[in-house]
Amino acid sequence: CDNSVGMVCSFFLMRYLSHKQRVALLTESDRLLKPGGHVLFIDVPDNSHFLQVETFDPNTMVDAVSSLGMELKRKVSTQIGRAHV
Repeated sequence: CDNSVGMVCSFFLMRYLSHKQRVALLTESDRLLKPGGHVLFIDVPDNSHFLQVETFDPNTMVDAVSSLGMELKRKVSTQIGRAHV
């Protein structure tokens, strides 16, 4: 239902979607959100997973976020390394 949820969360999904699919997900999330609701996307920059479509960079979503009248509140980028023993 439109305007029915307070938050939409996505965990480690964005790397498996094309940019067009990411924008569609964001648009659908916006439709579902109550006024003042939040969208949370959590992903890592790159882990070279064999099913990964493309690296997720939140900067590529700024135009889509703005076009929906939403604003990017916080973007956190963390590099994760592998320990070699």
